[in-house]
Amino acid sequence: MSTDRALAPAFGIGVHPLPVGHHTLEASAGTGKTHAIVGLATRYLAEGRCSAEELLVVTFSRSASRELRGRLLTRLSTSVDLLDAALAGRPLPDHIDDEDLHDALASDAHGDPAARLARLRTALADIDHASIATIHGFCDDLLRRLGDPALGTLLEDDGALATQIMGDVYVRMARHEPRLGDDLPYAPMKALPIIRAGMQHPRSALLPAASFDDEGGAKVWMAIAAGVEATKRKQAGRLHSHDDLLDRLAAQLTDGDRGTTVAELVGKRFRVGLVDEFQDTDPVQWRILTSLFADPGGADGRSLVLVGDPKQAIYAFRGADISTYLAARGDRPDATLQRNHRSDGPVVEACTTLFTGMPLGYSRIRVDPVVPTKPVRLDPPPVAPVALRVVDPDADIPTSRWGPLINKMREFVARDVAAHTVELLSAGTTVLERDGDGQRRDLVPADIAVLVRTNAQARLVQTHLHEVGLPTVLNGVGNVLDTPAARDWLAVLRAVQQPWHAGSARLAALTDLIGWTPERVAAGTDEDVDGLHVMLHELAEHLGTHGVAAAHRWLDARTSFSPRLRSRPGGNRRLADLLHVTEVLHAEERSSAHGLGSLISWLESAMASAVDPPPDRLARRLEQTGDAVEIMTVHGAKGLQRRIVLVPFLWDGFGTMDDVIVFTDPHSRRRMADVGGSWPRRPDHAAHKEIAEQESEQEEMRLAYVAATRAMHHLVLWYGHAGRAKQSPMSTMLGRGTITASAARAVRNATDLVDAHPGLFHRTVVTDWASRDRWTPPDHTPRVELSTFDRDIDHGWRRYSYSGLVAAGTADALAASGGVAGLSADAPRVVDDGVPTGPDALDDPVGTAGAHAGPEPVDEADLGAVVPLSVMPGGADVGSAVHAVFEHIAFDADDLADQVERQLAVQARASSVDLTEVEGIVDAFVDVVHTPLGPAAAGLALRDIGRADRIDELEFELPVLPGDRADEAGRVLLTDLALLLRRHLPADDPLAGYADVLEEALGSVEIRGYLAGFIDLIARVPDADGGPDRFLVADYKTNRIGPAGVEELRVGHYSRASMAEAMMHHHYPVQALFYAVATHRYLRWRIADYDPAVHLAGVAYLFIRGMTGPDAPVQPDGTPYGVFTWTPPPALLDDLDRLLTEGLDAEDRT
Repeated sequence: MSTDRALAPAFGIGVHPLPVGHHTLEASAGTGKTHAIVGLATRYLAEGRCSAEELLVVTFSRSASRELRGRLLTRLSTSVDLLDAALAGRPLPDHIDDEDLHDALASDAHGDPAARLARLRTALADIDHASIATIHGFCDDLLRRLGDPALGTLLEDDGALATQIMGDVYVRMARHEPRLGDDLPYAPMKALPIIRAGMQHPRSALLPAASFDDEGGAKVWMAIAAGVEATKRKQAGRLHSHDDLLDRLAAQLTDGDRGTTVAELVGKRFRVGLVDEFQDTDPVQWRILTSLFADPGGADGRSLVLVGDPKQAIYAFRGADISTYLAARGDRPDATLQRNHRSDGPVVEACTTLFTGMPLGYSRIRVDPVVPTKPVRLDPPPVAPVALRVVDPDADIPTSRWGPLINKMREFVARDVAAHTVELLSAGTTVLERDGDGQRRDLVPADIAVLVRTNAQARLVQTHLHEVGLPTVLNGVGNVLDTPAARDWLAVLRAVQQPWHAGSARLAALTDLIGWTPERVAAGTDEDVDGLHVMLHELAEHLGTHGVAAAHRWLDARTSFSPRLRSRPGGNRRLADLLHVTEVLHAEERSSAHGLGSLISWLESAMASAVDPPPDRLARRLEQTGDAVEIMTVHGAKGLQRRIVLVPFLWDGFGTMDDVIVFTDPHSRRRMADVGGSWPRRPDHAAHKEIAEQESEQEEMRLAYVAATRAMHHLVLWYGHAGRAKQSPMSTMLGRGTITASAARAVRNATDLVDAHPGLFHRTVVTDWASRDRWTPPDHTPRVELSTFDRDIDHGWRRYSYSGLVAAGTADALAASGGVAGLSADAPRVVDDGVPTGPDALDDPVGTAGAHAGPEPVDEADLGAVVPLSVMPGGADVGSAVHAVFEHIAFDADDLADQVERQLAVQARASSVDLTEVEGIVDAFVDVVHTPLGPAAAGLALRDIGRADRIDELEFELPVLPGDRADEAGRVLLTDLALLLRRHLPADDPLAGYADVLEEALGSVEIRGYLAGFIDLIARVPDADGGPDRFLVADYKTNRIGPAGVEELRVGHYSRASMAEAMMHHHYPVQALFYAVATHRYLRWRIADYDPAVHLAGVAYLFIRGMTGPDAPVQPDGTPYGVFTWTPPPALLDDLDRLLTEGLDAEDRT
């Protein structure tokens, strides 16, 4: 390996000039890539090089995106506080993180610190506008902004699709290609890797270039056919994969003159791009980035900073191409991060020594020295920062003619891992809790992590750790659909589908969900079996009515599987998997409108094609939190750190599969996929396999680097000479670049390494099977003392919703008066989602209640027409279902009716009501969406409001007075709201009379704590006079408004006067005002020059039963029947906002 490359300059966040143009910043493990990106973003924003909206940050995973956004928000907030204090002359904290960054921001040598402070404050307010996402999330957002018509649902895991295509393509070849003979020369499951190659490597050249008449050519044809078929099926189902997103955007940006124009227009949006984990990119991603940041020299003042560590490039199986990083970087990076903030100094030195000169892939990937910043933090310190535990050549391990049996060697090492972990925890070691404070504590199991390569290794280690009494957690190890929990759910669902089938019922009974033992199944009486069948019938009814999640709860209540599993060893693991599978089934059921049969088919297919590593949503989760040894794969551990890291299986080498060999052609640098297999023998196959194995060995070495550099204080490595150990990373490291040919050679190599670097390494030869001495946790149980409750409880403090306030205030009044105080006895009785109960009002829908001369004469026949939703039933469940439908449909969709129908079906399964049976309901809902909303919405209908212009179900919590501080700062009564209504509403306001109603019915209700709720819809609508966009608060209502005893509701029943009566009857003005003030605060935080008179369009109550479509009759105020709009005066909102914050004093109340 070449070592003559000049070391790139060190990068300092506060001292290095801000990069311009394309700039590579190379990191090493522990040097703080995320920290550097956050610091760079802060400086770019502070110096005015970009605004938040012009900032693009690309990360590798969703969790990394969330973490980076949170850290950038914290850094901006901290920088604002520190800079503000510095400029005001206030004292600064004794310790400041990123002191260099703060000094740069506060310096007046190259700019005005006050201007930087102003820009940082603006960035902090606008940070939600920054694009911080994975490359796939960024591509998806950009494609939607470009109006890509083909986008649909993201297919995160194409395993089920691959299985389907495998069967279809295999059968097609067997039936229709007689040149291949009566039978294909390989089994169906042998075809699956070939099918996956065609789907997952569409950009790779397929080999061999052979005739279709031989097996190799037939396999190439199969891969091509699979790729074509996958594309067709995804297009038909409006599905797209992650790679599809990249390919579509790259095509849009590189499509000749049009692509150049699109790239320039999109690129102008971003002034600064920061790319994390760039070593895991691929040529298509790089083509997208260079299209958006086309000027590498930065003549246009824009910057693209690529941050990566080629030593940690470990995702080739996901398409990552390290050669892309190296091509973009050139001979050396522009700067490097050279300070290690993770590991103790001796650990840094030992790891640098261990990996220097190792074959990490390409001569330009090397381990450069870094500067440690941490002292030794274990007391007593370990004998050496890195411990090497080598299995004795004479250890009593069963052998074959080829050497020790690989499975027995793995078991030997795993048992030693358990014993050594007990030894570490029993040595009385303490750790420095936090740098600088001197506080120490005992080493505990949670300080230790075991990193493995495979799920099987993880389970093996966990078994042996449990045998010595150590608590463990598996973190992200495996696919949850490849667990007993998934098999249990499948067995139960099959039994529910056929509850009369004895075999299915017995198999379901043996699952964790039901919990019968084999003995109970075998000895079950007729009464037991009958009870099981009855339970399955009841479960089937519950599942069909309420869905998987509710069935899970019902079954737990019936069989108590949660407490049963928690009481067993390993039960927390199985319970976590059961909950996870339930969540996956629930999500699939909700998103795809599955019935039971299709849900079973989906689960069977998904289980058959479960891949590992899985997509994020299927990666197994922690079964517990707390003090436990953490076991995870090296891929899952990337980006993490632990105090002591044990890596037991770096000697357990991996080979290359013969079925499909993916490699990079050394001449063209193009990715190739050889699907021809090893038989019949082909010289080029052997050459391809040799290249692939070399690439695999280099990636295994990089995986070893990732594993070793997770350790903060101490690292333990094992070597066992069995299987393919000679080709393993540990073999090469012990041999300092050459293979370790034998177990005896391994011992000598480890000794030589220790002798060459005294104090950095310690060698132990493990001779015997480790003992099973159990770990005894230290007894830190505090003395039990009786606790004394010595504080007062504020019984008035609570979390209020609109419905809770109304219920609290009306119960006594209703009991006393039999009605709602303040309303006429002859007013229409309207019950939300119920039936009318009033005596005679509105008995003539075209009379006084409904006949108004609108802008155009209203045909009385129109007002007397029966509304289509008159036949829709009532009730709270109906209201909830209707709200859910409107929340989830796209108002402007071309397939609006289909979306309504699908959502109605989803709600039918999720609730106790089935609205799909209501005659004409789909057309009626479509009419609601097409009904104009009146002048408040500039004449728009819901149909005109796209996803980008709406917020559904916005949750709010408004603190009232001191909020969570239960003191005596004041009181807020609903009678105060009545006072404000009288003060601000003119006499002709439709709700002017509500103040009296409110005061009499609810005036004594006190609000203390929080006001909470969900706003159905906030819609952005244009201003009719051409001013700034306005925001309309909308609420869906399903009230029946009409005379008592009348089944057929008519259009005229939903006049403005009638709806105003309904509003006051139900105290909807209270709801409207709280929703309006919540939106008022929301907009005030987000619009710099916010003015409620300009930006707030008011409140719209959409009584959907009365909304009859685009030609609905219009009332004198310009709104159609069924739409009630109200604009609270801005002064009323300001006073209400102040009331909730400060309350009213006695003088105000008089």
